[in-house]
Amino acid sequence: VYSPQVSRIFRQLYLQPKYPVIEELIEGNRDFYFKPKGNLLKKKKLNIAFYQGKGKLKKPYPKFIQKLIKKSNTSLITRDYPSSKYGLYSLLSEQDFLISLDPLTSVNYEASLLGLPVYVNSSWDENFQDVFPVSLEGISFENNNLFMEMLTNGVNTKAIYNSYKKGLSRNSKNLDDFFKWLKRLSTLRKPENDELKTIAYTHNFY
Repeated sequence: VYSPQVSRIFRQLYLQPKYPVIEELIEGNRDFYFKPKGNLLKKKKLNIAFYQGKGKLKKPYPKFIQKLIKKSNTSLITRDYPSSKYGLYSLLSEQDFLISLDPLTSVNYEASLLGLPVYVNSSWDENFQDVFPVSLEGISFENNNLFMEMLTNGVNTKAIYNSYKKGLSRNSKNLDDFFKWLKRLSTLRKPENDELKTIAYTHNFY
């Protein structure tokens, strides 16, 4: 899972999804994807993409973001458009940055893997963000100053990509650890009826 917001009762298992198309694009042309873009704020016209996903605009964008939007060409990414991963990555590769309303979508992470700064207009689970198993360096969660720095100095796409590859290499160990934990469950004291009902109710709620 992406966040302990899903459940604070059950043990969590993180498996890094594999993005073969992104790997193909990056490893086929490393210089293009890992080359610093320069100061984007100096560009007269920016290209930006919006993605709503499961989120919604709960408050206006900060004035800095509003100014960027006004002087930009914009594209909208939906669940149906682009209709393929190749189409999505092709569209993202033409953008200067992504604005997202969904803090938990993989689109944010996929965009950062491709070298795009990402701005999310809502916070994430801050406590978990520090120990998230892959780098979120290219994503700014409601942090104006951090996003401005990304646009000015770029993001370390190589570090993000290397973190993704390490995440993939840890998948087998994470699964092994998870199954060991499941096996130990049978030796634990069974909860009282009320406790079991509470767990079941909370699980159903999530």
